Order: sequence, then C-alpha cells, then structure tokens
Amino acid sequence: MEELNNIPNELLGGKRETVMGNDEVGMLHAIVESSKSKDPSTQVGAAIVDKDGNLISVGCNNNPAEWEDKNFPFGNEGDSEYTKYPYIIHAERNCLANYNGDKNKLQDATMYVTLFPCNECAKSIYLSGIKHLVYLDDRRIDDSYSKGARRIFDNTNITYEKFNPSNCQGMIASFIAGNEIELLPLENTEDVQRKRKRF
Repeated sequence: MEELNNIPNELLGGKRETVMGNDEVGMLHAIVESSKSKDPSTQVGAAIVDKDGNLISVGCNNNPAEWEDKNFPFGNEGDSEYTKYPYIIHAERNCLANYNGDKNKLQDATMYVTLFPCNECAKSIYLSGIKHLVYLDDRRIDDSYSKGARRIFDNTNITYEKFNPSNCQGMIASFIAGNEIELLPLENTEDVQRKRKRF
C-alpha cells in the first residue's frame, strides 16, 4: 500500500468563517415557522433545538391542523367568544405538541420563540422539562401575562435571555412581532429595514 503524503501546510484550512451558531439557526427556524401562522395580526414561531444543535420540533400560533379554519374566527376585537383567542393555540404549545421524541431529551434543549411567552405557555414549558429559553421580541414582557411567565421561570430555574441579532454571521432576521421577515445575504447585512406594521 502506497504511503500517503502529508498535505502541504499552505493548502490546509480555508474554511468559511462566517457561519451561524446554534442560537442564530434556532431563532431563524422559529422566525421561518412564524410565517406559517394564519393569524392576521400576530405571527409567532417557536423551535426546539437539542444540546447538539439539532432541530427537534417547531410550531406557530394556529388552530389545530385538523380544524376547518372557515368555522372559526381570526379577528381580535369584540366579544371574546367571537375572536381568535378561545381557539388559536400559541406557538410554544404547538411546538411542544409536535415533539414526538424522548421527553428526557428536552431537559437539555433550548426553546427559541419570536415573542416572549405568556404565563400559560410558561406552565407548558415548565412541564416539558425545558430549562432554557431564547426570545426575540420583548414588547409584551411587562404585561401581566408575561410577568406571570417570568415569575414562573424565575421560581422553577428556567433561564431565559433575549436573542442578540448582532451575533448573526451571514444572515440577519429582521423581525419583531409586528414586522415582516427579511433575510439578508452577507453583503447586505447593514441594510436591514423594518417593514409594515401589523398591529
């Protein structure tokens, strides 16, 4: 067998350095998933990434897939019974419901959400065993529901942190609940522009 020659030093390396980390990829999954929401006023996405950086579940705020959408309202004004609120399932709960793997794997996983969770979703996150949350939009973090969520997290050792988009390498997601998604290539990362308001 012929002996292999060493690769010359000048030919080693050269890998692409502008790669995204697990947080960037996880949040992009959540952002893309939010685009599947049929809610006309608020589109929210969630994604769960395991300790090795693998995507294991996604979900957005929607009615259950089996329901006939035409039989339910999607508005957000008027008598609560006739609005979306009694029927739409939040992204975090859909994401957890879509997970079919070993529950023990969730204990080392991270959930990425485009909007800080409400107290009801915080309960579900706690029950799932997830111990870390990364959120993009904190516009509602001081309302009563999000304060309840924060209190649940703080008292159950669930850590949470705001996503830092400046960490993105190669692609920036410009999205804060009321904005369109804009994914930009490397050369345009300085040109992120927010688009129309949805609220």
